[in-house]
Amino acid sequence: MGKEKIHINIMVIGHIDSGKSATIGYLIYKLGGIDKRVIERFKKETAEMDKRPFNFEAGSPKDGQTHEHALLGFTLGVKQMIFFYNKMDATTLKYSKARYDEIVKEVSSYLKKVGYNPKKILFIPISSFERDNIIEISTNLDWYKGPTLLEALDHINEPKRLSDKPLHLPLQDFYKIGGIETIPASSVETGVIKPGMVVTFGPPSLTTEVKYVEMNHEAL
Repeated sequence: MGKEKIHINIMVIGHIDSGKSATIGYLIYKLGGIDKRVIERFKKETAEMDKRPFNFEAGSPKDGQTHEHALLGFTLGVKQMIFFYNKMDATTLKYSKARYDEIVKEVSSYLKKVGYNPKKILFIPISSFERDNIIEISTNLDWYKGPTLLEALDHINEPKRLSDKPLHLPLQDFYKIGGIETIPASSVETGVIKPGMVVTFGPPSLTTEVKYVEMNHEAL
């Protein structure tokens, strides 16, 4: 992953306590995406937590929302999907291929009804707790011959950029800096935006000039 790569937006969806944050957080951490100061702050908070009793969520909920999330993704225009089946270390028989096959069959059937082509979807068995198949192939899942989660993410196809269309920039949030600047947070769906352009937000049809554009705290 040494060369410069294209920027792709990824949506991680799944039921509560399915391990989304643990999986993606570990991935980002190992790839150097978390500032050392943030890590040190978390270490201090963890040390404080160790001084008082608390409970961990065990296992997965029975009534998940996998079907609803798949439909949501398709409705929002997600064209490419990677399905990772977490907590393989917590199945009745640890790292059970039979259980994995059962889940793949069930999920594939529903994804097809939603509109996806299951043959184009990678189904990756992982364990975020044991770090299995997230970055490196796990010997606990030696029956699995596919890519790791990182490898799968690395091969996502670049989406078609509609830069020749009129500017469409859905406003997601905004921030005020020092009570002077107002910085909108958004993603460019179509068209192009650059400093010096005059744009209009509506409603209420507010027109303003773009002073600068940043992505990941870097000027473009």
